[in-house]
Amino acid sequence: MTRQPVFNLDQTVYGYEVLYQVREPQQPQPLTPTQQTQQTIHHLLHSIGRENLLDDKVLFLNATAQTLLESDYTVLPPKTTVLELDTSTKLTPALQEACACAQRQGYRLALDNHVPKNPARD
Repeated sequence: MTRQPVFNLDQTVYGYEVLYQVREPQQPQPLTPTQQTQQTIHHLLHSIGRENLLDDKVLFLNATAQTLLESDYTVLPPKTTVLELDTSTKLTPALQEACACAQRQGYRLALDNHVPKNPARD
């Protein structure tokens, strides 16, 4: 697992995006993105401890549709967790409800790899 800093506009660390990283020899079968998220949550809570890894900063966690639909993220504190969905994720009615449920619980959602269009160029 690695962490990548997320900065505020004033260049101070706001939080960390925690990413799954394979360190041991290649597994016979690569993990799916959902399994990677599950492994990241497991290592974050059981191996390292959230407070040791993030220094009380906000956690940005890559989440798949399945992660949201199965509520795998709910072991993490809602006040300091941002769930990142890839921009290629298809928004279905079930996923829309899962996102709304996560927000009602206090989690924030973000789009990972989102590049906003420049209105001046459109």
